Amino acid sequence: MHRTLLVLALALSSCSSDGTATSATSEAPAPEPSTPEAQVDAMNAGIEALMAREEHDAELVVVQHVLVSYAGVQGLNATRSREEAEVLAARILADIEAGLDFGVLMREHSDDPGPGIYPMRSDASPNHPRVRPRSGMVPGFGAVGWRLQVGEVGVAPPHDVKSPFGW
Repeated sequence: MHRTLLVLALALSSCSSDGTATSATSEAPAPEPSTPEAQVDAMNAGIEALMAREEHDAELVVVQHVLVSYAGVQGLNATRSREEAEVLAARILADIEAGLDFGVLMREHSDDPGPGIYPMRSDASPNHPRVRPRSGMVPGFGAVGWRLQVGEVGVAPPHDVKSPFGW
């Protein structure tokens, strides 16, 4: 009953309005692109494909993410350039798709000072103090989280409003 997000975000689970859990697809991962440029191109193509999907009707989505930030983002101490952050985000995504452990990559690379796992409800009335309403989170979380199936990984690109902290 959970979903994980990768901002880099991975969908851990989600529950539909009738309380049933959605399931992950069993597609084989694509071969890892061989150059940083190819990895960035693959990541950007994946973002475009994910954003073209319809959102599902889950009431609860749990996202786990690797935040890859860059210098100048308010409230964070990242020193890498925006371009370096994009290449790192693409490399982490390729590593996850190649089967490397998401949790390990999160611990090694995430700039999120928090726990990195965020339960969100579709409405504004959480039943638990650690479950946040979707409207109380960065919009990129919901945009990705409510499009992923359980176990899938997707990326929210940086945006001044929708995802102001990075990938």
